Amino acid sequence: MDTMFALIPDSSMVFTVVAWQDPYCADTAIFKVNVVRCYECEQMPNPFTPNNDRINDIVRFYFPQLGFERAVIRIFDLYGRLVRTIQVPPGFAAVKYSYWDGTDDDGNPLPQGLYIYTIEVSDEAVCSGSVTIAK
Repeated sequence: MDTMFALIPDSSMVFTVVAWQDPYCADTAIFKVNVVRCYECEQMPNPFTPNNDRINDIVRFYFPQLGFERAVIRIFDLYGRLVRTIQVPPGFAAVKYSYWDGTDDDGNPLPQGLYIYTIEVSDEAVCSGSVTIAK
């Protein structure tokens, strides 16, 4: 018998498969299926306002292979200085870590303006662009 399931992205489901011929000839296999969404290069919102009013305080980054492999997001100022490095782990938690709060690597708030970002997955640049801090 064939059965088809449609699973929702960013979810998981456990399947139990029982092969049974008679009471003395049976086997069971259990499979966990994780469904990970496929992303394009995107950042939202842009501009963002990291002023702790709980509205658009962070910018989220979405990119190919998000959740599949480790990634590094690098943020540069317009002088080309690296101001923030964000490590994104693989797995379902990746979406929780792929954001920037407008601070530098020491936790200091950065001034409003335009910033350049690059995203690398497996040492390969997959996205680049700009994001604006507005106050």
